Amino acid sequence: MPIRLPSSWVKSVEGKQYFDEDLGRDSLDLLEAAAAMEIKEFTIFELAYREWYGRQPLAHVIEAHFTNYMFHRTIPAWVRSYSRQIVELHSQGRLNPRQFGVYQPLPSKRLIFIGKLFSVVLILSFVFLMAVIYKDHSVSQSLFGRADVVEDFGRP
Repeated sequence: MPIRLPSSWVKSVEGKQYFDEDLGRDSLDLLEAAAAMEIKEFTIFELAYREWYGRQPLAHVIEAHFTNYMFHRTIPAWVRSYSRQIVELHSQGRLNPRQFGVYQPLPSKRLIFIGKLFSVVLILSFVFLMAVIYKDHSVSQSLFGRADVVEDFGRP
């Protein structure tokens, strides 16, 4: 299943999509892996380091490699390998981000409450608006085919 990148990232020429700048295959793999896992590219660097070296990376080490990637498009071998593995699994339809330690956070109780509250306010606003629009009983009945509409409005 191919990944659909945001339209702001690509331009279309003759029915094909291209990046605005020429990116190498390694950079495209990294972008596709991040999109498939729904995480940031920086997180791919952290996860790749952890898998390759077997320990948690130090922040300054990852920042140095990521800065080099951002400004010079240099991708370390451990990130290339990790990205290709993710892209391959995704293309086969077997990618499970949890295998790689990526868990999408569940919404908090506060966020769920706010969503429910917003829904109730939206529904009540709609009902109130409908009541205001149809408050004149004769107009609402005339909309549904009353025969004596002319009497309600009077003639000039």
